[in-house]
Amino acid sequence: MKIVSVRDVSKDLLKPFSSGEKLLDVYLKQCALSNDKKGVSKTFVCLSDDESVLIGFFSLCSANIQFEEYIDIKDESIPHYPIPCIRIARLAVDQRYQGNKIGAYLLKECFLRILSISKTIGVYLVLVDAKESSIGFYEHYGFRLLRKSSLTYFIKLSTIERAYLN
Repeated sequence: MKIVSVRDVSKDLLKPFSSGEKLLDVYLKQCALSNDKKGVSKTFVCLSDDESVLIGFFSLCSANIQFEEYIDIKDESIPHYPIPCIRIARLAVDQRYQGNKIGAYLLKECFLRILSISKTIGVYLVLVDAKESSIGFYEHYGFRLLRKSSLTYFIKLSTIERAYLN
């Protein structure tokens, strides 16, 4: 498999993609490229070895949350002002490839890019707005609910660092 920018693939390669989540599919086909060009988010696609099939994709963007939103208040070591974050804005796998650990592979690619970004800018948390159907996936990888009335989950960058840099 190969990960490349959405800018580097033909729009024809996007057309057959179907994750089973209509909003994710529409985003990839209609918004990902323009958002990437505008700097709103950066989208990366996962291609088959021969680059003929789009297997999955993810989008990343910067974010922050107010200190008061952070449920892990016992972490008093951080300043009480907006917390710098990276958001996994979208992550999806084509239905034909689901169940083959592609989602885990894409999440690892997100984490590796975020670790690289964190060498240049401050990043304390990684956020994801989970779909009901993906909550178990994110919880399996250590994400925790940010606040009770949302589907926003978080994982500390330090947790990712321990997993990938040690």
